[in-house]
Amino acid sequence: MKHASEKAADAPLILTGDFNSRPDTPTWKTAAFFLKDSSRISRTPHTGPVQTFHSYGRKTFTYPIDFIFVSDSFTVHSHRTDDTRFPEGFASDHYPVIVSLTLK
Repeated sequence: MKHASEKAADAPLILTGDFNSRPDTPTWKTAAFFLKDSSRISRTPHTGPVQTFHSYGRKTFTYPIDFIFVSDSFTVHSHRTDDTRFPEGFASDHYPVIVSLTLK
């Protein structure tokens, strides 16, 4: 976070990834100190599963570990987790997290 905030300075910043951490843990809190969790500032309610890791359909959790954080430069219009399962199976062991946003 220190590196990202130093490099971005006042520029718009988006930070995405698998944080391997639940919301409200020290890892999440560090990111949330500098940026906003897009799921919490979306203008519309989250859609799709809350969980983002599913181990190819073998595990069920009640929390996400993948996040999209944004700077104040963005308006988040929607936030969703895509749980599409293809005939061949899942594309990943994590569901994609998708946001719609605009630069203010």
